[in-house]
Amino acid sequence: PTPAGLLSSAKFNGVKPSGFECILGVGRVREVFVLTIRLPRQSRAVPRMNSILITGCNRGLGLGLIKCFLKLPTPPRHVIATCRNLQQAEELKSLAEQHSNLHVLQIDLKAIDQYENFAKEVETIVQDNGLNVLFNNAGVSPKSTRLNFTKSDDLTDTFMTNVVAPIMLTKALVPLLKQAAEANASAPVGPTKACIVNMSSILGSIEANSDGGLYAYRTSKSALNSATKS
Repeated sequence: PTPAGLLSSAKFNGVKPSGFECILGVGRVREVFVLTIRLPRQSRAVPRMNSILITGCNRGLGLGLIKCFLKLPTPPRHVIATCRNLQQAEELKSLAEQHSNLHVLQIDLKAIDQYENFAKEVETIVQDNGLNVLFNNAGVSPKSTRLNFTKSDDLTDTFMTNVVAPIMLTKALVPLLKQAAEANASAPVGPTKACIVNMSSILGSIEANSDGGLYAYRTSKSALNSATKS
């Protein structure tokens, strides 16, 4: 289901969905997917989204999302992008030089003990307005696909990044999300008030699993779906 009307994904079939649209990339099976970002029309009754934090932005979908939000007709006042290594995020740093509303923060999401200080960094940026959107995008997928090649270390590492990190980061940033919700009490539920978006995958669907394999990635996304439902 679409979380709070913020995001929806669909295979591109020549029919353009409504809302701000950008093609983020081509999947491994050479199918183009469109990520549609739907935001409320700006009006006096609907306040502008003040801030969004997206994890895993040095490349791929995370970097594409950052570009999409920066290109919005009325972009958020604060777009916060995280990466594990600033030295390997050249394109992200270049974007920050061009856009004063883009803040790049370095964090290793597997280092849970860093979350408290990280939340303070975010608070310094958003201040009394709080954080409107937490977008847990960062994820990993090990190369092993079949059971014979699956390693326990791959399972542990994948679950740490794809499941534990989103849950614990959400826990650390809930106070800022609540602050944003209170600051925009009259706004509808969604990105102009406060919401959490977890990047899942069709590979996390038990019903749609007809091919098998990808044990670490599939099970981690199924677990993330359960956490999102909770």
